[in-house]
Amino acid sequence: MHRRLSLAAMGAVALVVAVVPAVPASAATVKCGDTITTSVVLTKNLTCGGDGLIVGAPGLTINLNGHTLKGSGVGAAISTINFDYQVPDLALTIKNGTVKGFNWGLHLGSNYVYGSNVYVTDLTFRGNTVAIAQVHIDLWIDESLFQENQRGLNGGESAWHVSDSVFRSNTYAVDIADAEIWFDNNRFVDNATGLRTERTGIRLYGRVNSIWPHCDGLKWPHLVVVGCGRGRVGSCWCRFR
Repeated sequence: MHRRLSLAAMGAVALVVAVVPAVPASAATVKCGDTITTSVVLTKNLTCGGDGLIVGAPGLTINLNGHTLKGSGVGAAISTINFDYQVPDLALTIKNGTVKGFNWGLHLGSNYVYGSNVYVTDLTFRGNTVAIAQVHIDLWIDESLFQENQRGLNGGESAWHVSDSVFRSNTYAVDIADAEIWFDNNRFVDNATGLRTERTGIRLYGRVNSIWPHCDGLKWPHLVVVGCGRGRVGSCWCRFR
């Protein structure tokens, strides 16, 4: 009887182990330059002399968990640029931390990844050459801070959805081409230039965006502006800094 009970108990333990889900990789197993194929939760800051993390599979979540990815002025903190095939949806989420001191904070997209979604929430980008560079991606940004970057958002042939975020003291808050952009409830403060575009194909949608300081006389000859600030289309974008 005792032997039968022991075997039954062992079977129960085996069953419990079998149903425990895999846990994300932690910072203990992640280092600068790694290609990641499973979701990541950092447990410490990472300081990188080149690239940070390279995304190697769709459907991942990179949770900085309140920590910082710090660069030395080169490379990308997080990159999808190695994708050389088309995926139905990249479905990448990056959240909750700080990215500073890289050439690219996030380097997203490639010539082969179309129609993919990337979600950025509760991130601070500070002191990067380009905070987010992207092409061929639908990018969703929420509750993030872009401060003292040479360029906040940079790219084209893509869609940008930006809400509840702050752009402060950047050389160019937004520098884009051939894109559709939705701005909702953002603040633009003390940027040298709020919006820059040198090509046609830009379509801007916006509401309740706080722009400061006032009009600096910049012209936007290639823009089609839709629904900005209760019909104040001209003054809203004239004041876009």
